[in-house]
Order: sequence, then structure tokens, then C-alpha cells
Amino acid sequence: MIYDFFTFDGKQAISPFREAGYVGIQFGHRVNLYFYSNGIFEVSKSNGANNHVVDFYRMSADGYNVDPVESVSYKVPYDLIMRFYHDAESEDEISEKEYDAILQKYIDVGEADLNWSEIVKE
Repeated sequence: MIYDFFTFDGKQAISPFREAGYVGIQFGHRVNLYFYSNGIFEVSKSNGANNHVVDFYRMSADGYNVDPVESVSYKVPYDLIMRFYHDAESEDEISEKEYDAILQKYIDVGEADLNWSEIVKE
């Protein structure tokens, strides 16, 4: 599990997710970060058992921010019927089968074999 992730903009270490709205959010509790071997990042976040969003990103051309690729979500509203969406805003409803297929296409790629490097300021 990844607890934090930073890129270097030439001057300082920054969160690549700050423009995506994740400023101040720590990974590892209800927000998890995964890396796939095709360069895609998955951010999986939960707001309890009734709401779950999975956002997929890739590094932007500048090398220190991320660009959105795709989002899926599910929600269980007060009527207790689970609904699936092809976005984080709960507007584009899809079937559970479509939801699972979207997730599976990223899982099938496989997680990245990460080689960590450390930036040391002298």
C-alpha cells in the first residue's frame, strides 16, 4: 500500500494529485493508491460502505501532475439499491457487469514492479 507519493517540479517535491482535488488527503486509510504496469495510477476512495469511487490517472506531459483517464463509482442510496456509474459524479449509470469490466481491464494489466528512488537535497 502506498501512503504518499510526490513528484519533483524542478524546485520542490509536490503532490501530483493536487490539481485533481486530493490536496490534504492521505493515502492508506479510506483512499488507496495503486500503480499499474502500463503507467496508470488508481485512486480508490470510500466514504463508508455506501459510496466508493475509483479514479484512474496517468502522468501528464509536464511529468509532475496527473491527467484523468477514467472514473467509476457505486453508491447505495436510501432505497438500498446499489447503482453503478461510469463517472465520479453519479450521472452516467451503467450495469454492474460494465462496472466490473472497466475495473478488470486495469487489473489485467498487472501492478507495476516499482523501483524506488530518493531525492536528497544537499
